[in-house]
Amino acid sequence: MNDPSFGAALIEHSTYRPRRLMRWTFAPQLLLLGMIAACGGGGEDSARVPPVTGATVPSPAPSGVYRCTMPAEGPMAVPPETVMGGQIEGRSDGSFVMVSHRLWGVPHVVLMLGPDMAGQGLISGYIDAVPERLFCPSDDGQFSNGAQSLNGDYSVSSVYLKLEIDPAQGLLSGTLRDYGADGAVQSVKGGPIVGTLFDPAEPSSIAAAVGDWTLSDTAGQPAGLSLAPDGSLQLKMAQCNYNGWLVPVNGLNLLDMSLRAQPGCRLDTYETQGFVVLLPLAAGGQQLMLWGVDHGWGFVAHAIGRR
Repeated sequence: MNDPSFGAALIEHSTYRPRRLMRWTFAPQLLLLGMIAACGGGGEDSARVPPVTGATVPSPAPSGVYRCTMPAEGPMAVPPETVMGGQIEGRSDGSFVMVSHRLWGVPHVVLMLGPDMAGQGLISGYIDAVPERLFCPSDDGQFSNGAQSLNGDYSVSSVYLKLEIDPAQGLLSGTLRDYGADGAVQSVKGGPIVGTLFDPAEPSSIAAAVGDWTLSDTAGQPAGLSLAPDGSLQLKMAQCNYNGWLVPVNGLNLLDMSLRAQPGCRLDTYETQGFVVLLPLAAGGQQLMLWGVDHGWGFVAHAIGRR
């Protein structure tokens, strides 16, 4: 599981329940290679869900393997790295902050969701799409390229996200096919993050985020973050302590994040890579948002806070 070039099945509705870790949810990229083997995998069965990269459409699958088709929206190209805001139409939690960034060497498009991300400062869920990968969650279905988790639930539902991002114009548009809602296709639009003074082209700054932050996750549970001027940080979540670092991203107003749980925590053998977005609010103050995935592709950290 140390190779991020994973190539197995996306879990559409996981029933796995780790012990209560309020801010760590089951990631869409967790690949159950061991489970496939336990179910008679290996050999020819190991090809049941072959990886598909880029815009390549797979050839017809041989008998006995999953057969998925490309959604009508077509393949999603890997977007440029940027940070924008927007809205998924028809959803009460459709306000989002979108980050397009590489994690563990793989491009991710992460939508952090809420009722009003800049106005209320609440996070109710996230969507994580991996444009370079297609997943076949079930027989004779349609491909997905990511998943969403809502309201602190450990389970995820598969989605197909298709976005076109134009950083020069500061605009994004596209669709979200939500397989957890019977495959409903929702319109996605975005641009500058409303209610903020955020400019994705400005150099990122650790200094602006230094100090103590009170955060909360998608389940509304509290967390604490302390950031030193050198970028070192301490994070307390779910009765566990994490040490880590923030590093400015070259050419993008974003901070790379690295975390490692201390002994005795659920993830004490894993490193987590992610990012921090610091939003200067038009009404005054700052909003900090963090998101990250561990090296085993099994858990996601997500939190938001203001000061």
